[in-house]
Amino acid sequence: MAASYKDLYLSTLLDNVILFWQKHSIDRQAGGFFSCLDRDGQVYEYDKFIWLQARQVWTFAMLYNRYERRSAWLDIACHGADFLRTYGLDENGNWYFALDRLGRPLARPTPAQCTVNLDPMADHSTIWLRYGSFAVCRALSVLFQYIHAVSLSAL
Repeated sequence: MAASYKDLYLSTLLDNVILFWQKHSIDRQAGGFFSCLDRDGQVYEYDKFIWLQARQVWTFAMLYNRYERRSAWLDIACHGADFLRTYGLDENGNWYFALDRLGRPLARPTPAQCTVNLDPMADHSTIWLRYGSFAVCRALSVLFQYIHAVSLSAL
């Protein structure tokens, strides 16, 4: 019985959930991913939220690295990482919360407003060569921002 649930969950994840986002969320003209889709895959809002951009990069990189090395998954992860690297950060290295479709910020970020974990990208040498130092620098920046925020709240 357990094996049948495993097969059902895996099939639902790969053949429905992941395939849906793979088919409908990639913005091939402006980069990144559409955040707001209806059940049919139609975009109903063009603003792009950094948390979803990072979540899709993480998900497709994780699938590529830990489940199966499908080149489409690697391409999708890199597509999103390119958008994040180009548009996701302000001049001080803080993540924006939301961008318009073209990557223009919709509001000024606050240092601890959004954290992005690109760790699964470090699992594969091709991704690491392209994004690894970016991911490590951002992770350290977020850690230092968190430590600073916690130390301020303790005063």
